[in-house]
This record gives sequence, C-alpha cells and structure tokens, in this order.
Amino acid sequence: MKRLIAAGILFVVIIGFCITGSIVVGNTYKEFDKKTEECGKIYATDPNIAAERFKEMKKDWEKKENYLSLFVNHETADDISVALSRTASYAESKCDAAFYAELAAAKTTLHQMIEDQKISAHSIF
Repeated sequence: MKRLIAAGILFVVIIGFCITGSIVVGNTYKEFDKKTEECGKIYATDPNIAAERFKEMKKDWEKKENYLSLFVNHETADDISVALSRTASYAESKCDAAFYAELAAAKTTLHQMIEDQKISAHSIF
C-alpha cells in the first residue's frame, strides 16, 4: 500500500509539472509571437525602433530561457535567441529582405516550440 501511495504522489507531481510546462510555454509563445508581429509592423515605419524592440525582446528571452529550458529543447531555445539577435541586426542595417526572412524564421521557430509541447504521438515518440 505504501508503494501505491508513493506512486500516486509521484504521478500527481509529474502531471503537475507537465501542466505547468504547457502553461509556461504557451504563455511565452503568445507573448513573443505578439511582440514579433508588432516589431514587424514597426519596421515598416521605423527600422531603428524595431531594432531596439528586438534587442529588448532578446533580453526578455534570455531571462525566460533559464526556466524554459526545463520544458523545451535547448536547441530550440537557442535558435530563437539567435533569430532574435539576427533580426535586430538586420533591422539596424535596414536590410529588408534579410530582416523579413529572419523574422519569418523566428516566428517559425517559436511556432515549432509550441508544437513540440502539444500532446501527440509525434511528441511522445
């Protein structure tokens, strides 16, 4: 009976951790997806402001990356960080084609992060 209770407690802790992870990753995705959309629109009017916003996003991402690494693949988190840095650089240099390409890459990587957290046969196996 003691083993059953211990197993039940462990099960509840693991389920709680999984739910917490889904919430944290979901909220982070929504936040950064919204910010990238806004910065993409700002770039059309003032690339310098967009570059500053991307630098701020990069700092925000670095703060969140520490605890996100508990829930997401480290490589994905690093890819998002690199994409945000590159996007800021392209915004500063006013290189439109490269900026929009890297913006799309950042959004795709963010989307991949959330897709990897969805419960499916692909994410389990």
